[in-house]
Amino acid sequence: MKMNKFPLISIIIPCFNAELYISNTISSIKKQSYPCVEVIFVDDGSKDKTVSKINEAMKNTKITFEVLQQKNKGTSIARNNGIKACKGEWFVCIDSDDVIHPEFLTRLYFGAMKFDTLISLSNFRIVSDTNLFSFADQDFISKCYSRNEIMKLFLKRKINVVITAMLLHKDTVVKNGLLYSPEVTFGEDAIYIWRVLAFFEAVSYEEYPLYNYYVRQNSKTTNPSLTGMVSHKKAFVELADIIAPVQGMKFAQHAYARAVFALIRVSAMYCSYEDFCIRVSTLYDDKIRKQLLFFPDIRVKILTILLNCNLKLFYMINHIK
Repeated sequence: MKMNKFPLISIIIPCFNAELYISNTISSIKKQSYPCVEVIFVDDGSKDKTVSKINEAMKNTKITFEVLQQKNKGTSIARNNGIKACKGEWFVCIDSDDVIHPEFLTRLYFGAMKFDTLISLSNFRIVSDTNLFSFADQDFISKCYSRNEIMKLFLKRKINVVITAMLLHKDTVVKNGLLYSPEVTFGEDAIYIWRVLAFFEAVSYEEYPLYNYYVRQNSKTTNPSLTGMVSHKKAFVELADIIAPVQGMKFAQHAYARAVFALIRVSAMYCSYEDFCIRVSTLYDDKIRKQLLFFPDIRVKILTILLNCNLKLFYMINHIK
């Protein structure tokens, strides 16, 4: 393959106190089969040796890279600054502690070319320290979904979607204002997923999990704040104005209820029972309860009944010790 036949793809990596993990991410970037890559690291006010670790890991590579530095303003602003600064025709925003398959960029790009889409997604899997660099033993299979199909599948969580395994066409994103919402401090990824799925008419999707998503202790996922969850809930109310014109108000209401349900499950997974109860009393109301009881997926209905009837048992079933 000749390099001049491939457009530049930018990998944008927001970093905050990532000195223990960033080398793993960079190691997987170096193994990419796609030939035209630049990396934009956005240091979000790290207090550790993240920047020096980046420079050390990248010094012996031919990959073009840049380190942007900003005061601690959060992941959304870091991603937005990376998008604005990158030179690639396409970009992907990955996390500073995750690992990507050697064919990650190649499969995403050629999926977009095969189906003539401006967005390309990949399946992912959650990993730990023991299997961070291992990947599934299965065939590559790419598909194309219409906007209607992908939104319905994601509503029921019948398909895995994560923004860090999402290749996007930069000009389309910038011209249509599809940047991240800085005011959302928790669950900004879910908000962004719905925004892009509602915008693009079709998406390409790689069923093979090309992205290893590493969940570590003391991250926002495992240590969610109540304030962040409330801001996420409020943002989803506004998101209904984007979803409803595409799928109807009933669908938008179900998406909102499903988002609140996800917050409750995350609270059950990682919080103490006392904190979990506080979150439920703050986030859960009769309107949400009704939407979940009529949600178009039997699993959500069953868990909602359990949540209504036995809060302690719901917590015990979902809690990660």
